[in-house]
Amino acid sequence: MRFLVHSFCAAGYLLMPHFLLRIAGCLAGLALGDALGTPTQPTPEATRARYGIICGFVAPHADDPFGHAGLRAGQITDDTQAALALVHA
Repeated sequence: MRFLVHSFCAAGYLLMPHFLLRIAGCLAGLALGDALGTPTQPTPEATRARYGIICGFVAPHADDPFGHAGLRAGQITDDTQAALALVHA
């Protein structure tokens, strides 16, 4: 977050603290949704057949068709990493 604040200030932007909190909240929501939704990417039917009802963080199945096999439960994917890289750019 400090890098983000420094980048905006160095570029000459004046951002209010509440605006920075909104940015941080958006990024946190993105990461949380990404981590929760990773195992549900195929279809709702395939997700129910494989996991049943998901009530928390679940590791992707070993034969995940989207390349997420091997990620731990709750781990973010390349989607969040790309968004964070874009923010830092």
